[in-house]
Amino acid sequence: MIRLAVALVLTAAATAVLAGAGATGCTLSPTASDAGADAGSQSVGEQCAMIATALCNAYAMCAQPEPDDCVENFNAGCCASTVCDESATSSSDAVQECVAAYTTPDCNALANAVTPTACSGVPSP
Repeated sequence: MIRLAVALVLTAAATAVLAGAGATGCTLSPTASDAGADAGSQSVGEQCAMIATALCNAYAMCAQPEPDDCVENFNAGCCASTVCDESATSSSDAVQECVAAYTTPDCNALANAVTPTACSGVPSP
């Protein structure tokens, strides 16, 4: 309860500081380098690692025991040794959609080892 009160006080203080900063705001000008990563800029192994981390974190969110060596075992099944270093053909957006599916997991699907639709075919070499 005390933590909630402290959080509310800090939020109110931050809001007051931001309100006093004026209404001018920022003007952002995107450049070509601001675009999302294209397919091929990440390796299959890098994409596997991002998905593995999200998957393994999902177990705790669902109050389910995480399998032993979760990340390592997922990565071993996700890509073979030489494929791991290859450029991925899956876009970073597709990988992020898969990661998002595990960030707000379907706990029943997780318990039954059902892969989210967003993760079908991701990553691909």
